[in-house]
Amino acid sequence: SYGAGYALAQDRLWQLHVFRALGKGELSRILGPITLDIDKDTRFWTYTAEERARRFETWPRALQEDLKAFVAGVNAWIDEANSDPDKLPAEFTMTGENPIPEWTIDDSMGLQDFLILTFGAGGGNELANAQFAKRLIEKLGEDAGMRAFNDLVRTVDRDAEPTIPADLRWRRTPTYARMK
Repeated sequence: SYGAGYALAQDRLWQLHVFRALGKGELSRILGPITLDIDKDTRFWTYTAEERARRFETWPRALQEDLKAFVAGVNAWIDEANSDPDKLPAEFTMTGENPIPEWTIDDSMGLQDFLILTFGAGGGNELANAQFAKRLIEKLGEDAGMRAFNDLVRTVDRDAEPTIPADLRWRRTPTYARMK
């Protein structure tokens, strides 16, 4: 986790900084009033710092330690970037966003909430689609109902490149990192 945080910060420090602001509803502080509505939505739909802290305390200790190690890795690179202008991404100088504040647990929690909000809102029609499919099946029967559902609801993006090979035996493939 420490190494992942360090490498992520080393490769994407500006993006992390912008996402930190995005996750807390503070993006307009960096990018100006054009992003104020995004900030308002984020603050309305996500949690306060106190709520995020209470939620973090409910996590299993091992997960808490992983996040703390990640944060330490991010901060190790931030310390290097703050002390060596050659390591500081140009965006920080261009916007006057330096020195870079340390990354916190709350920054990660806020970003997590924002990503959940974003991806949940971007798709998230699964329950409504399931109810729709059920109504069609009740009215038309199993086969005709599913054909009608598949005609009306796009479940496969034909323009998207698949990232998982069709022949992958995924039921037999572990989804965890292999440790040696």
